[in-house]
Amino acid sequence: MRSIFRFLSGFLVLCVIVALALQFHDPLRQGWTKLTSHIGQQIAGAKGEEEERISSTTAPTETAAPAPVENGEQYYGYRQLSEEEQQVYGQFLSGVQQMQTKFEVSTKDSEVIDRVYEALLADHPELFWLGGYTVTSYMWGDTVRALEIEPDYFYTGEEKERRQQQIEAEANRIVEETVRLFDTEYARARYIYEYLINMVDYVTDTPDNQNICSVFLHRGSVCMGYAKSFQYLVQKLGMECITVSGTADGQAHAWNLLRMEGSYYYVDATWGDSNYTDPGDDRNNVNYLFFGMSSGDIDLNHKSNMKMELPVCNDVACNYYVREGIFYDSFDSGIIGNLIWESKAAGKPFVTFRFADQESYEEAKRYLIEENRVFDYCGGTLNISYRDDAVYRTMTIYY
Repeated sequence: MRSIFRFLSGFLVLCVIVALALQFHDPLRQGWTKLTSHIGQQIAGAKGEEEERISSTTAPTETAAPAPVENGEQYYGYRQLSEEEQQVYGQFLSGVQQMQTKFEVSTKDSEVIDRVYEALLADHPELFWLGGYTVTSYMWGDTVRALEIEPDYFYTGEEKERRQQQIEAEANRIVEETVRLFDTEYARARYIYEYLINMVDYVTDTPDNQNICSVFLHRGSVCMGYAKSFQYLVQKLGMECITVSGTADGQAHAWNLLRMEGSYYYVDATWGDSNYTDPGDDRNNVNYLFFGMSSGDIDLNHKSNMKMELPVCNDVACNYYVREGIFYDSFDSGIIGNLIWESKAAGKPFVTFRFADQESYEEAKRYLIEENRVFDYCGGTLNISYRDDAVYRTMTIYY
């Protein structure tokens, strides 16, 4: 009986050992749950509708390799991330640049992916082929063991290359022309601002209007296309720039944060296109108010919805009105009159100026427009029109 008992006891122990071995041996082949829980979209940095799909599967068998970001410190979004997040940023960027269908990242936290993706879109306007991504979480019980990214691409590799060559050729031509004509960051960025506004029409149904293809291939876009294209060109000039997404006057909008001559400024080329702000107005269509803006200026009607912290921009040295010497602390009829006279005599089609306070702006408008004194400084010209902005205290006279 003892022998039988020992045999049964030993057999039972063996069965338990085998069962445990089967349960825990090679966990990559059994017991995993795949949870596809999030889809990101490259549309003003927004997230798409969430999708949940659970099934039994095997987990990725390769560990995510480090992917250093070349000159990463030149990218504002990259610098806002932790060391762990910067590593994921590099893996994400590398995977998308190579148009990989799937790749694993080193984090197991989906919130890290959110922050990384936001920074990636802010930093890299050249990724026009990236339509979004899906994150798949590989679970063991309630524990996340791996995250896998499945990018969504707008184009095939062949089509992406074809478009990229066309965009590069046009962008390089613009950059070469800019460098030939100007030698300061302020002048170069201002020229890019002017060039885009004159080249592009605001058209809501333009194809690819959330990326740079709309501008360089179709010559029409919306705010995201303007912002990403401005960023793309100034980055080629060696300037630090990101695309900011948020709202303007309560509507979804995109604009730029630009580092220019050592300080940060805001630029909004869409609002700088007066054909957008004043449809049908055939006067000069470049509104310089939205070039080199401070935080105080941009905050009047723009609001970022990004998670990353943006700098407070207090420097005004590269504000258009300050740099061009047409920003005034008070209204002096002789000074402003002489500005108008010299501008008209030089054959310029318009003159613009700005005041530091509301009282000076209102005094100028009363004297020049309401009392018709502007004609005293225009050499007999009777065909004069004007545009003013009471919020920003600017006035533009057209001859």
